[in-house]
Amino acid sequence: MTSEKRGLCVMINNRHFSPQSGFFDRAAADLDMCMLHVVFTQLGFDIAMHADVTAEKMLTILVEGLRLVQYYTQTIKAVIHIRLCPDSWKT
Repeated sequence: MTSEKRGLCVMINNRHFSPQSGFFDRAAADLDMCMLHVVFTQLGFDIAMHADVTAEKMLTILVEGLRLVQYYTQTIKAVIHIRLCPDSWKT
């Protein structure tokens, strides 16, 4: 896709789990992540991928993701403003 980026896609892929968690390792997790990466890239998103993170780290990632979304939103507004303003308005 050659258009401008639509935003940010935060992907968290937990494939390996501790035995105490009661969850089994997810053998197909890497393939799922790869396929989602392709789809969201084709849709025009920047991708932030994270693997095997704790619940605490997930919260940190999501908070940072929100900050980046705010950045993208401000950037998009700035781009729209610049493109909508005729050259005669520039000082």
